Amino acid sequence: MPDTPLEEQFVTLTNSVKELGDGVRRTAEIAQKEAENAGKLSAETKATADKLLAQANETALQVT
Repeated sequence: MPDTPLEEQFVTLTNSVKELGDGVRRTAEIAQKEAENAGKLSAETKATADKLLAQANETALQVT
């Protein structure tokens, strides 16, 4: 359990990064399956993947 506000923020940020990473991974798996099945990504999947990657990049920049 975190002892200081900074540690609490770190735990929260770490959890957020993990959740974003999990979302990116799930979307990438869906995209891969769609690409294999149809030869191209659906517009909806691409938009979701782009949004998650942008969020992941934004969060990563906040960490550094």
